[in-house]
Amino acid sequence: MRAVLLAIGLVAGLCAQGQSARDRFIRYGLLLDSAQAMDRAGAHAAAVAVFDSAFALVPFMAMDYVPAVLNALAAGRDDRANGLLAQATENGLDISRYYYPELQEFLLSERALPFLNLQEYVKQQWLDHADTAMIRRLKQVGTGQVMRVDAQGGIHMEFDSTAFDRLIELVREHGVPTAASVGDEVYAITHTCMDFAADFPDGPKWQQLLPWLRSAMDRGLVPPDLLASVQDMADQLHHRPMTYGETLPLLTNDADTVLMLDKAHVNAARRAVGLGPIDHLLQRWGINPAKVRFASE
Repeated sequence: MRAVLLAIGLVAGLCAQGQSARDRFIRYGLLLDSAQAMDRAGAHAAAVAVFDSAFALVPFMAMDYVPAVLNALAAGRDDRANGLLAQATENGLDISRYYYPELQEFLLSERALPFLNLQEYVKQQWLDHADTAMIRRLKQVGTGQVMRVDAQGGIHMEFDSTAFDRLIELVREHGVPTAASVGDEVYAITHTCMDFAADFPDGPKWQQLLPWLRSAMDRGLVPPDLLASVQDMADQLHHRPMTYGETLPLLTNDADTVLMLDKAHVNAARRAVGLGPIDHLLQRWGINPAKVRFASE
């Protein structure tokens, strides 16, 4: 096992050399997928080693540290769990947003003191280099879905078409918010864009925004899978076979079956943006494979 772990670290280090920022992000995503597969197989110590290799490539995706911490705890590595929590907090993670029984038990015990004693310090480290003004602006963009309260106190969902305009304005004035500077808030871009997927990618407003987003993805400033869910949503709205499968956890709750492109095409598309095989996604979310139909079947 030790030889295998050393080999993983060596391969990751060699792969990082000469790679573009986008290539590193893709490699990062594939390593995360491998670590999550090891987690499901109960190989928690091996998963932690692969998570570490991923964070050596892209250290600033704070949300991704949570499963790494859970694997460290499952492997009996309290020391590594403390270190990962400190790294994650320094990169913008608010651990109070996440509830897992084993994590809560750990944080309420003396075992977590090495992290808890550092928590305020590393949180300040994040605030010192985060673009807090951009984070505020990004939160103000909102999404296309807005809750309204009528005179009788009833709550209604309404569509707010101006959210997309606010996103375009933000990007034009300040550039694309980067994962390193706004932390996990970078996925607010995806949340806004999904509500406007019906016009993706050819709508006039999309034509204004897409060059910015694609450039940011190409330069490794944002995750290369940032628009995968948007593509899936557009496919679904236009009754086309889905490309990536990232929205399957949402759709399979209601639909009898969801049609996708042929599996080879889906896996190639997923790998190109740093996502693991579609079968891994189905296993991770506990989706019944019978609910997914591939075009070649």
